[in-house]
Amino acid sequence: MWVRFPGYGNGSLWQSAVVRRACLAFALALAVLVSAPVSALTVERIGSTVRHHTSDVRACYVHALTLRPALSGQLVVRFTVEASGVVSAVRIERDTVGDRSMNECVLAAVRGWQFPRGAEAETVSYPFQFAR
Repeated sequence: MWVRFPGYGNGSLWQSAVVRRACLAFALALAVLVSAPVSALTVERIGSTVRHHTSDVRACYVHALTLRPALSGQLVVRFTVEASGVVSAVRIERDTVGDRSMNECVLAAVRGWQFPRGAEAETVSYPFQFAR
């Protein structure tokens, strides 16, 4: 499953509250791949935190669209959530977008996210799809 950011142009980007809610619900339903057994930091809590920050990632995409209007593709971000909830070791695991500036923006956004405390560090791979 992938997050799909609806059309850009003609004022249609995120205009509809129904579309926004559907995209956010879709983001929650994403298959979050956790490389270690889930402890106190559950898949639901990971999804909730990422959903809370979806606008950060969307802002990176919208900015990149101003420079490259046909930009689309998939981006999988891999990061570690320390037991304290701080994000570390953020990197792009898979990229078909091909926009270095947007990727750096997304990485910076994810580095600033704060997750709930957990019993141990968790490594997460989170997929995003960007499409007009």
